Amino acid sequence: MRFKLKSEEDRRNVIAYLATYQTTMGKAPEAMEQMTALPSTDTPGRVCVTNGAMGQHLFIVETENARISEMLKPGEQLCSDGAQGGKISVFEHPDDQEGCTRLMAPNKSDTLVRYMEFDRCEWGTHNQ
Repeated sequence: MRFKLKSEEDRRNVIAYLATYQTTMGKAPEAMEQMTALPSTDTPGRVCVTNGAMGQHLFIVETENARISEMLKPGEQLCSDGAQGGKISVFEHPDDQEGCTRLMAPNKSDTLVRYMEFDRCEWGTHNQ
């Protein structure tokens, strides 16, 4: 059976998913519990991102009216007003130029589950 993804974004999502799957092979079952999908939560009039990863990272939320950035510790959240949706990004360090970016639908949020270089981060909504 031939399988072809026409969308560049779909191809990147499949590559990120497969890379995440390969890195978990041989890990303890407790590590697999972190790999479950997290629901995208409704955030009326806002675009939000939560740091669900182990370390502190630089997060950016961009909407039509604002661009805010902040170093978030695990469990912290960053939001910006934006009923039209926007873009969320994460970088391992403030000086880094490579990170992970996702487009967000209006009134939605996402959670970074695990940071991986070269736009291969695992997000809570990957499996939805």
